[in-house]
Amino acid sequence: MKQVHTINRRFSKKIFVGNVAIGGDAPISVQSMTNTDTCDVESTVEQLISIAEAGADLYGIDLTEKAVKHTSRRLASFNLVSNLSVGDAEALDFPDGLFDLVYS
Repeated sequence: MKQVHTINRRFSKKIFVGNVAIGGDAPISVQSMTNTDTCDVESTVEQLISIAEAGADLYGIDLTEKAVKHTSRRLASFNLVSNLSVGDAEALDFPDGLFDLVYS
């Protein structure tokens, strides 16, 4: 992971929201999304590369197998691991607790 800034964390009490630890020595979790036109695969991939280079794990869905394969190949060409699958954003097929936050 490329460290962009040195972070001096202040002491805080660890609490749990569901099964997600927040505060204390828990890892900092941030959810991000691209803001590109999703039909513009190249621009979306560029943003995903930036997000991954900052240390994010990449998860994503698309309605088409073609887009998933293309995006996976493009990310792999930059040695980036992604977790992309065909799916419907209105019926997500991820296990409970996998994500800290889902925003739409």
